[in-house]
Amino acid sequence: MERNTPRSVTRNTARSSEKIAEAKPDAVFNTLNGDSNIAFFKQLKSTGITAEQMPVMSVSVAEEEVKGIGVDNIAGQRGPPDISPAASSSRWPARW
Repeated sequence: MERNTPRSVTRNTARSSEKIAEAKPDAVFNTLNGDSNIAFFKQLKSTGITAEQMPVMSVSVAEEEVKGIGVDNIAGQRGPPDISPAASSSRWPARW
């Protein structure tokens, strides 16, 4: 399943999260940028999906976005090395 979402459109990321939850893929490859990541991860978590159930591999998540997303909403997910300082939080899973 592929879904394209216009940049920084919260309503579209909510619908994407719902579609992903319905499709139940083994994993998600995330190419969102900026604020869209914040909305996407919060909404994905609100659907009840965890990293253990459906890992998300993100190619563009900055440390500043992790702060906006909230560690609890992105814990266990995979991403670029530039978020590693945020990942060092004691609440971030060791398997990162």
